[in-house]
Amino acid sequence: MFLVLAGCLDPQRTDPVGITPDPGNPQPLPSVASVTDVMPDYDPAYFGGSRWAGSSDDTYGTRCSTRGIVLAQHALASGNAPADLDADDCQDDADFRDLYTGETVTPLTEDAEVDHVLAQADAWRMGAWRWDRERLWAFRNDQANLGATFGSVNGAKSDRPPRFARDEWVPSDPDARCAYGRIYQATAQRWQLQLP
Repeated sequence: MFLVLAGCLDPQRTDPVGITPDPGNPQPLPSVASVTDVMPDYDPAYFGGSRWAGSSDDTYGTRCSTRGIVLAQHALASGNAPADLDADDCQDDADFRDLYTGETVTPLTEDAEVDHVLAQADAWRMGAWRWDRERLWAFRNDQANLGATFGSVNGAKSDRPPRFARDEWVPSDPDARCAYGRIYQATAQRWQLQLP
């Protein structure tokens, strides 16, 4: 159990901005056998690089990328309605509450990013290196593991897991820490990754 979860009282609260991650498939995903027993160095390209899956989204009536859907969901959960279509035909321009800081982010004027709570590189070290391309792509686009944040916060978090150690990183917003730990742990369990 992660120390970041210590003191978290509400086991039902999963996200500080009010988004309850859709568990997708409640059953554990099948394991994929590896053709090698030696972990290759991590490369974001294994997960699809900087690309996101496109998705038909009935809520907005447009075809949005996973990134656009996550930004729009966070805006709606923050009480803001997306207004304009962007280049991806997705309404992801409304202000939202940063997953980790609790501050308001304005995507059109600030560096808004979508972050993997359980980072791809961390997943790689925990066993994702044994997966096939389809499973890596599915992990990259797992909306239950994604949160909207400032680019600078995403960069500071990097791929560090939520544990108190020499290289610790935890959200600056105390209210976000429990959600961060829960999402991280639930993602590891859902994808059958070996927690350190």
